[in-house]
Amino acid sequence: MRIGAFEIIMLAIQEKSPVGSEFDHLEIIGQADEKEFFELCIKEKLLVALAKTMPTPRKKEEVPRWFVLAGNLSLKLHQENSFLAFERVVQCGGLLSALPPEIASKHLNPQTQEIQLACGGFNEKNEYQRTTPCDQDFLRKYVKDVTASQWQAWFNGPVQQVFQAYGFFDPAGIFIGDGSYLFVPDNEAYEGSAVLWFDEHNHPVNYEQLTATVTCNILAGAISSVVSGTATS
Repeated sequence: MRIGAFEIIMLAIQEKSPVGSEFDHLEIIGQADEKEFFELCIKEKLLVALAKTMPTPRKKEEVPRWFVLAGNLSLKLHQENSFLAFERVVQCGGLLSALPPEIASKHLNPQTQEIQLACGGFNEKNEYQRTTPCDQDFLRKYVKDVTASQWQAWFNGPVQQVFQAYGFFDPAGIFIGDGSYLFVPDNEAYEGSAVLWFDEHNHPVNYEQLTATVTCNILAGAISSVVSGTATS
């Protein structure tokens, strides 16, 4: 029986951990995988192409839009919804290793065996040594300054045009429809969401069968299917 690297690490942790210990956090994406992902995006200039049409009310661009996009993608790759996690995600993930050295560097010191971070950032305003290319609060404000409808219009329009230009879609134009329910907090930020009925397994049911409602967004997606090959993206 073959045992993968993840299983080996888990077995080693279990052997050394005290009885009854628990994990505080477990990442589902490896540092090398994230580094390879962003290296490819930068090499193919995909981030720059997507960022050209990113909505923003800002007239002055101190941090390039492509990095704003990269920072948000890194958070999502690590399944983080809070911008407060940006510093930890960037320092522990593979984004910094994929960036040009003049923007950021991350390497192992051969003498001390410590990970050393050095970020030049994108402006000369900081007098102290940076550990991230930009502050997490800048990412938060940038995203909040753009309305949800503007983000949706950008994703459904210009983003898809870039994807098509890069050959992401099947030439035959065949897609697989997919629908998902995204549960959201019951507050004014999600006023446009639908209120539906779900059972204990998060399956939609007839409202006459339950006594509680859940607020959610309905995500309708289209998955490109490769007809001539064996893979589906």
